[in-house]
Amino acid sequence: MELILGSLGLALIIVGALSFANFYQEGRRWGYTNSGSTTLSVGDEVVLTNGIGVVVGEDIIPGATGEIEVRTVWLLPALSTDTFALGEELYWDATNLQLTTTAGAHNKAGLAAATKAAGADYTTGYVDLNKVA
Repeated sequence: MELILGSLGLALIIVGALSFANFYQEGRRWGYTNSGSTTLSVGDEVVLTNGIGVVVGEDIIPGATGEIEVRTVWLLPALSTDTFALGEELYWDATNLQLTTTAGAHNKAGLAAATKAAGADYTTGYVDLNKVA
């Protein structure tokens, strides 16, 4: 047991060891091991358990570990018939490799960082990766 006087003259009694957190990383980028059989190129989307990431830095060959970005805003392919409202939840269609507003079996991608109209000319959308409403 240890007695410590605080800055206001308050006595604190500390019993045992103090626990504390150690900084690991900023959290925008994570290490990702490519368990597939093809190389992941910079800019490729990666499906995670509960979200998506984008390969950054260098391509990731099969079996290697590289970096993926899991935060910030990205312009990604989007279903042309969908409209996005600012802040709307978006999902990643891993089969068609595009953002959609349809949840279904798709992974959460994040929130729309800009509005998007529907139509043949609107095939991309801005998503704030892995943000939740």
